[in-house]
Amino acid sequence: MATLAVVVVVGYVVGRWARRVNRRRRGSRWYREVYLQSPHWRSFRRGWWARHGNVPCSVCGFHGGPLDLHHVTYKNLWHERDEDVRPVCRRDHDLLEERKGGGR
Repeated sequence: MATLAVVVVVGYVVGRWARRVNRRRRGSRWYREVYLQSPHWRSFRRGWWARHGNVPCSVCGFHGGPLDLHHVTYKNLWHERDEDVRPVCRRDHDLLEERKGGGR
């Protein structure tokens, strides 16, 4: 029983730490090189496309080419919901990132 309590407390502390780190590192090289390459993001992305199928760019309606998933919010990083991202073509993704002050 004590072991379970320790595991729960450690999980809680690590989760809080990870969320704090994510807030500081948003938009950084870490986001591109670590988070977007993580098994979590790959799995989420694969599942999102499986659930939503062949959809057009949510900005311009482009259909028939490669689309990216753009984070609308970063508040749920590591725990994204489908509505936290939207499909966008590469051109519009670059424009959204420029407007936000980041870069892909």
